[in-house]
Amino acid sequence: KLNFKIESNNSNIEFSFLGSGTYGNVLRAKNNTKDTSIIPQGESIVVKIMKKDSDEPEKCRKIKKKIENIKKSTYKFKNLKLDLIKKYILEIIDIRRSHDIDIIFMEFIDGYDLKEYININKLGENELNNIILQTLIGVRVFNRVLGLSHRDLKLENLYFNRKTNTIKVIDFGFVCDKKDSDCLNKYEGTSKYIHMNMNKKHYSKKTLKNNVNNQLNYNHSELSNN
Repeated sequence: KLNFKIESNNSNIEFSFLGSGTYGNVLRAKNNTKDTSIIPQGESIVVKIMKKDSDEPEKCRKIKKKIENIKKSTYKFKNLKLDLIKKYILEIIDIRRSHDIDIIFMEFIDGYDLKEYININKLGENELNNIILQTLIGVRVFNRVLGLSHRDLKLENLYFNRKTNTIKVIDFGFVCDKKDSDCLNKYEGTSKYIHMNMNKKHYSKKTLKNNVNNQLNYNHSELSNN
């Protein structure tokens, strides 16, 4: 049970379970204390507690470092870049390790992933076009501004903020630097969403073997029937 409170002096931080993936449990931490140094009172952040070893925490560190480098740069359009990142990419607040467990702290979005949002709402053409446009911008920012490939784009990893009507790219477990060919050629992600060329590389030998076996079984069946 992952719903609990940490209480002190009649105030508390309230934790509630949001979901669980292959590598981690995701909790919402709501600040009901007077300490607002990290979270404003009454506001929340997301805490992802890793269940097994993964390079996701390190990838989050790299993303955070890339954003910090943009902040430190003298590039004249850096504020535009930072505004786009803030609008379309989930903010990584911090990454810590405690008792051999990695913990990732991220911004909390009050809303739904796109799969849930589309299932519970009847969308008109204009709203659907707006969702598609924002998704494309988010992917473009991830690719061109941060120089990264997400590699697990799907409805569950695009989050709709119902307060601002905006969409953010989330979940950075399979992110690769666009220049890292070794990382890019790993078969990772969700199979039905993986790029066709990657699926083609992964399944070509397996498919060929299955096709040969299926043909042999078919021929054997024909001979038996005759």
